[in-house]
Amino acid sequence: AEVLAAHRAQPRLQAHLRPVTPAAPRVLPALDPERVRYRLEEALLTQLGKTADFDGLAARWAGGFDATRARRDLLARSLRLSPSMAPEAHAALNDSARVLGIRGALELYQSAGPENAAMHLVPSPILVEVQGHLLTQLDDAGLRMVFGHELGHYLAHGSHGERGARHVAARVLARGGQGDVGAQRTAQLLQVAAEITADRFALLSCQ
Repeated sequence: AEVLAAHRAQPRLQAHLRPVTPAAPRVLPALDPERVRYRLEEALLTQLGKTADFDGLAARWAGGFDATRARRDLLARSLRLSPSMAPEAHAALNDSARVLGIRGALELYQSAGPENAAMHLVPSPILVEVQGHLLTQLDDAGLRMVFGHELGHYLAHGSHGERGARHVAARVLARGGQGDVGAQRTAQLLQVAAEITADRFALLSCQ
């Protein structure tokens, strides 16, 4: 009798175990990056602003930045992936951009090197680079997470406005090329804080 009862309960159990189709991610058309930004970023940038020549370093980078040259250099050392060459990756990139309210033109590039991804600080088109075998190692959710992270850098740390230039200056200090040890340490902490901010955008893109 117990076996018969268990057999009769199987259809009900299977109904509960049926896979559920996840809801489509909600579009965030008026997303304010400041509401997503990790608050420690601002404190660290303020601290760096008090160090010698930090603002000068940022201003020199901004004055010498050439978006056309940056895109040309990327084209020279990597392969631009068209939608027909990487349809799944382009779909994930476009979906992440749509969810985060980004409407600008997107370009996807493949380069050699260890598995990683990068956002180039060009206002338009938005340049996203993937390295190594990353595209083949991730499923759709993983791709959307990676692209959401990089697009988060575009929104929160892009070349638009002076914040982008200051973050580039901080990266120079973090590598130890300039500044004292205290400034280098603060810049390194800022890099970690910026990655946390980008991870928050990644989570939003995957909802």
